[in-house]
Amino acid sequence: MGKSRVRQALTTIALLGEGDDEVDFLNRVKALLQKTNHHVIVDNANGGSESSIIQRAIQHYNYYDRVLVLLDNDKNCENTPFAMIGDDEVRELLEEKWQLPKKTLQNVPLAECQQKNIKHNKKPKNPILCVATPIMFEGLFLRLFGITPCETQLDINDKNRHKQQKTDLKNQYQEQLKGQTLTEYLNKNLDKETLLKMANEIPQIALLRDIF
Repeated sequence: MGKSRVRQALTTIALLGEGDDEVDFLNRVKALLQKTNHHVIVDNANGGSESSIIQRAIQHYNYYDRVLVLLDNDKNCENTPFAMIGDDEVRELLEEKWQLPKKTLQNVPLAECQQKNIKHNKKPKNPILCVATPIMFEGLFLRLFGITPCETQLDINDKNRHKQQKTDLKNQYQEQLKGQTLTEYLNKNLDKETLLKMANEIPQIALLRDIF
């Protein structure tokens, strides 16, 4: 008789992007890093506030083993890599249950909208990891390919300047794409070796690497 195969436990992972660009990027990361014992779904929040995006993650993916939300950080002057949603032991859960390296994690206070989500909704069964891109997705994209963004911190106290800074950053992003769609650009230029190399320099990429 042949030897029976030992079936690996399936790890379910949900990746929720704020919009189309985040989803295209997450799909590329999934293609590069997904393992055979992973079931990974990538979903699009189609914009909205940080609160509504996190709400969607709690409602739809509460029973996934690992949930990561990728959203912009364009309304906050702090360049926060991520915030964690869950109970007081969420940091310990991310270290032990997800087996994320301690050096990858930081203790970031929960934003006000995140505290409201926890208060008014059932607590997530598992932690939800919110990854805020540097300023906007465009900033993360540029840094990923070794390009210094034209803006590194947005002026949230001056609406006109804030708007111009976002426009300048988007223009720099489009110049790099050179008329290609984001999916086309990523498929041609982002391989596993590059992604893992940049994970040593960009905290947001390190978090994506370590949940797989």
